[in-house]
This record gives sequence, structure tokens and C-alpha cells, in this order.
Amino acid sequence: MKPYAIRPRSLPGRGTVGAIVLLVLAIVALLVLGRLLVGVAPVSVEIESDGEVLRIAVDGTSRELPTSRPIVKVRPAAPIAYRREHQIDGSDSTNMLSFDPKYFAAFSSTPYYQFQAFLREEWRYSTWTNLEVRDRAGTRLLYVARPPDESEISVPLQFALRIDLERPEIARGIDLIDDTGRPLTLEINRNDKLVRIGPKRVQDVTDVASWYFPREWAPPLATLLDLLIRAAALALGLLLVVGVLAALVPAVVRWLPGRRTVWVALRIALAWLLAASWYVATALFDRAPHILDAIAYTFQAKLIASGMLTAPPPVNDAFPIPFSTLYQERWFVQYPPGTAALLALGWLVHLPWLVQPLLAAGAVLLIVLTASRQYGPGTALLVLVLLVTSPFLLLTAGSYLSHVPALFFASVALYAAARYAKRPGVGWAALAAAGLALASLTREMVGVLFGLTVVLAGLMHGAPRRGHAIVLDVLAMAGVAGAAVGLYLAYNAALTGDPFLLPRLVVDGRDRYGFGTGIGFYNEHTIASGLVNTEEQLVSLGFYLAGWPFGFSLAMMLLPFLTWRLRRWDVSYGLLVLAYLVSYAAYYYHGIAFGPRYLFEALPAFVILTARGFAALTESASGWLERAGLRDGWWRARQATAVIALALFACNALYFLPRQATLYADYVGLPGGGPTLDPAIIGRDLAGRTPRLDNALVVTDQWWWYTMYFAALNCPRLDCPTVFALGENPESRTLLRCMFPERTWYDVVLRGGELTFLPGGP
Repeated sequence: MKPYAIRPRSLPGRGTVGAIVLLVLAIVALLVLGRLLVGVAPVSVEIESDGEVLRIAVDGTSRELPTSRPIVKVRPAAPIAYRREHQIDGSDSTNMLSFDPKYFAAFSSTPYYQFQAFLREEWRYSTWTNLEVRDRAGTRLLYVARPPDESEISVPLQFALRIDLERPEIARGIDLIDDTGRPLTLEINRNDKLVRIGPKRVQDVTDVASWYFPREWAPPLATLLDLLIRAAALALGLLLVVGVLAALVPAVVRWLPGRRTVWVALRIALAWLLAASWYVATALFDRAPHILDAIAYTFQAKLIASGMLTAPPPVNDAFPIPFSTLYQERWFVQYPPGTAALLALGWLVHLPWLVQPLLAAGAVLLIVLTASRQYGPGTALLVLVLLVTSPFLLLTAGSYLSHVPALFFASVALYAAARYAKRPGVGWAALAAAGLALASLTREMVGVLFGLTVVLAGLMHGAPRRGHAIVLDVLAMAGVAGAAVGLYLAYNAALTGDPFLLPRLVVDGRDRYGFGTGIGFYNEHTIASGLVNTEEQLVSLGFYLAGWPFGFSLAMMLLPFLTWRLRRWDVSYGLLVLAYLVSYAAYYYHGIAFGPRYLFEALPAFVILTARGFAALTESASGWLERAGLRDGWWRARQATAVIALALFACNALYFLPRQATLYADYVGLPGGGPTLDPAIIGRDLAGRTPRLDNALVVTDQWWWYTMYFAALNCPRLDCPTVFALGENPESRTLLRCMFPERTWYDVVLRGGELTFLPGGP
């Protein structure tokens, strides 16, 4: 007998054969649709020359360049072998400059790499196609082909060339070669948000022109839809595999987890999570912040631990803290206070690195309890396994970033909303509001997105049973929200002097959501760029969420919707995911570090929808088997689904997680890596890195060294035993000597790959 709650529905079609045929046709149709979308919406490149002036138009933006010599040949440049923005091991090789071609060359012939390359259709990424060369009048076609890389194509003195770039991912270039053999490279780079023209194949100060890219929304939308369509095709393929496997293998295992099983598993899993995140924080990250934002949070936490919200103004520019500013004689960080307040508690007990692992464990507990109430112990157990094996969670839990605290507070609100939906009461309403309020005081967007989706859904589920008492619930929530708004405005006023002036806008007025010019460090953000960011984030999520082969995580999340096996909470979680994707498409930067961290707080939705995807596989395949007249259809389908799940978790355990330990060993946060610290100078204690010098002033002239290694070691009042400073020029160094006349001066030097300190002076 199968559980009473499961009501299998058969797959569409006339019988088993019809179901298989329809699934195969649907998969083929989806793959064809994806290719058609990319084919009809490529990035178009047009180049015209009259022998003296080059007119280059890319993505609807054009530039004219005078040429000293005529262009006689065109050569589409070949991409570097194995280069991808995100590799199968999750490495962000484009931004972190961590690409190791030897590793991937040695690995590329293995079945695992080839399987992932097949799933991703790597041969279709960043390909030049549809090359046409005409005379400048456009009346005579001189050459038409799908351009082979590194082939030189002769062009007349006056010509008009058109070429398309499909599914742009890595930077691609075209060499325009003059009659002396010197090339001028046109490069399209979506990650760096530019089109550039220069004498070299890499960005250089000798570039003659560059402009923002992308601006046309159709090509990145086609690429994004292609990604989602291929994930949908993979989801249907999984359904086909599970159905066939269930039909061939008799039911052997008949076991359903109960609530006691979940509680036992919770204890074991939380112990594992704390141990794993402890390993990440200590062995990999050296109990230190490594991302610019994390360094800023550390400084802010030390301020709060010292009883201050702002610090006395430092001398000159010798103490740069990322995302901080000196404004009206106040030195402060741009972020809201939630994360720093929690880290400050860690500093007070000399265990700041332990705060985030503990919060991650608390969030996991709340998410699993929520899933148990919404879906039952089986789904809750799978959610637990997904969470504690997620590389996304384990790596982020070892950092000093704001995402784990925000996730914890959002999970409090989510759990309270789930309890309110079952047994509504003023206490659960107030707790939901408190969770949203604290999440907003940590990351403003989190409280808004959770409040408008899953928390609102929980309140609406329970509201009809409250009657007139719902007025009390609304008043309680309004009181909590009002207190949070008051605290937020008071914090702004303490920093900027104006409750409505955000510290973020004081630090950098361009750091805001929206589209147009004057936004972000690219100084522009477009809908097209937002779509590119979304696709990059989803690709990264596909690797980091569970460590599975490319596409499987996205496919699992789509399955409840594709099979139309939805429960009321599924829609709410789907809306939360959609809200995150849309909201962060309006932000100018993709923010990828340890995975797509801007999407991190949506982790409850990701893992619950993934678990629901496995349930959809079981229910759909069991309906297929029952229609075929096979006995024990539900147990067979459940067993086949379990085989798929075990295979996916094995990929994470055997390859992805061990590879993360290798990738992040001795992690310093610098693109391309960096030197280590001399242990004789920088020691370690329970709080993390500790300078061993006393009454010392340590000065470096390297901004990156100061920021990534030393800024977080300073105390806000600059009165600790060792003060670290940046002295980039003689004037700064002279001011530092005047400010700290009694301290022994040390210069930072690099010796044998190690940063050490030597006595010195201005």
C-alpha cells in the first residue's frame, strides 16, 4: 500500500508508449526552441571601412575610428581552451583569475567532464556565426560562412562585414589586420561590461576605444531563456529515466521516515554542519575576512564592540576600509547594523568567526522545522540533507558576510509564518514581523522580498481562522515594523546626520538599484546587463547549490511546475525565487563569491523546491506505472528516485566538495591568489589573526595588501599594539610619522612568497 496522502496522476498520452513518446517529443521541442531563440537573437557586429575610417557597430552602439593603414584581413580569434566563466568545479575563473588550463586539460577527457560538457552544450557557447563580407555599397556578396577561428579572411579596401556572436559567455575577439600584418582587436566582454578596440588581445592602456556592453536586451534574454529551457528538458529527461528505471527494478526498499527520524538526523546533521563550517572558517579562511564587504563588516563590528557607531577621523588616506567614508568628521561603514551587531558579540567573547556557523545551524534548524510542518517528515529530511551538504551554505557560513545573519532572521520569519498558517496567533504574527524587521536591518532587501512572498502567504493562510482577532495581529506586526523603521532611521541619523540619507549613498551615490547612466562602478546599468547578471547567477547556483552536475539543481526546482504537482507553499517559494531574480537584475553587479551570494537568502526556497522536485518525480513516475498495470508503482518510483538522488549526492561528496577544499586552501581573496603571512609576525589565537608586535606602526605602499591582509586587524581608534597603515607616497608616510612618533616603524616586504615586516621609516 502507498501512503494515503499520495495521489499519483498518470502522464499524458494514450498508455505507456504514448507517455514515452510525448516526453521525448517535448524534450526535443525544448532543445530546438532554445537553439532557435539564440539563433534569432545573437549579438550582431557590423564593421565597415572606406580605407581611411573604420565604423564599428556592436549591439546597437557604434564608433568611428581613423585608420593609418587599410584593413586587408579579418581573423576571428579562437577562445582559450577549456575557459568558461564558471567551471564544473564551481570556480569563478573569470573574476578570480583562477583558471588552470593544465588541470582542465588533464581532466577534460574523463567521462564526468564530458558528461557536464554535454549537459551544458559547451560547443555552443560564445561562437561566431553567420559571417558575411560585402562591398561597402552592400550590393555584392564577397564571402559568406560560419567563420572558423584563427582563419584569415581577405577583405577589399572598402568593405562591409557582418558577423553574429551567439550565447556570449567568455570574451570573444576579432582581429582586424592591416596591410603591414599588424592586428587591431575588437573584443566583446560581457563579464567586464565592455566592448574594446586595441592593438592587443587583452585589455590594455593602449586601447583606442571602449564602450559599455550590453545594451540590447534581446540577446541576453535569449541566452537566459535557453538556459532555463535546457534545464526544463533535463527535468523531463529525469522523469523519463526514473519511469524506465522504476519499471525495470522491483520494489526492494519500503521505508518512510517519521518525525523521530528527522529529529535524530537533525542532531547528526547540525553537528556535521558546525564541524564543516568550522573547518571552512579556520582551515580554509584562517578565521579572517577575505571579501571587501566582509572586511567592512569586521571594522563595523569592532566599532560596535567598542561602544561606537562611528570612529574618529583617520589621517589622510592611510587607513582605507572598503565601503567606508569620512563624512562630517565621522568615519563609518555604509551597511545597516544587523550583521556588525552580531559579529560584535563574537568580538566581545573573542570568537567572531564562530558567529556565522552558529547562525547557519540555527537557520538550518528553522528551515527543516518549517518544511516538516508544510510538507511532512520525508520532505524535511531531504531538505536537511540538501542544506548540510550544500557548498553554497558551507562556504558562506565560514565568511564574515551579511548573508548568513540575514538568512537566519528570514528563517525566523518563515518559521513563524508557517506556524501562523496552522495555528494563527498574535505571538506568531509578532515573531514573523520581528524576523522580517531584523532581516531588513541586516540586508534591507531580504525583509521586503520574504515579506511580500512566503511570509505574506503564511499570514493569508491563517487569517481566515482569526476572525476579528486579526486586528491584534496587524497591530502587533505594525508595532514591530514601526520600531524597526525607527531604529533604521535613527542609525542613519547617527551616521549621516539625516535619517533619510543612507550611508550607502554617502559612500558612493552610484551604489543603487535601477537602470540608466551614473549607476555602479561601470557607471551604467541596463536591462540587458541585468539579464546577463541573472544568467551568471543561475549558472553559478547550478553548481554551488548542491555540487551536482550542471543543470540538475535547476531541473529539480522546475519539476513541480512542469509536472503541475504543486502544493500551495510551492507557489509561494517560486514567487520568492522570482522576486530575488527580478530584484537583483536591477542591481549593476552579479556579486558572485562562494556562489551567487545575492541570492543566498532565498536558500529555503531553493532547497525546498529541489526536494519537491524529487517528490514530483516519484508521483509522476508512479502514475505512469499504475497506468501500465505494474504493482507497487509508488514504491518502485520512490526507489528509482532515490537512486538518482544518491548518484547526485555522490557527485558532490566525491568531487565537488573535495575540490572546494582544494580551491579555497590558503584563500586570500585576491584575484589570482596572493602571498601568505609570516607566522612569526602574524600569529593565531581563538579570535583569529593576531599581530605579535607591540607599539608598532606597520606600513605598506600596496593597496591590495593593506586591504586584504591588514585592514581588518586594525582597531577603530587606531590605538591597538600594532597599527597598520597605507603609505602610497612620501607625503602620507610623513604624516604617519607625525601621527605616531612613538611607535616603531616597520615596512611590509615580500620574501619568498611571504609578507613579513622589516624596520624602516618614511
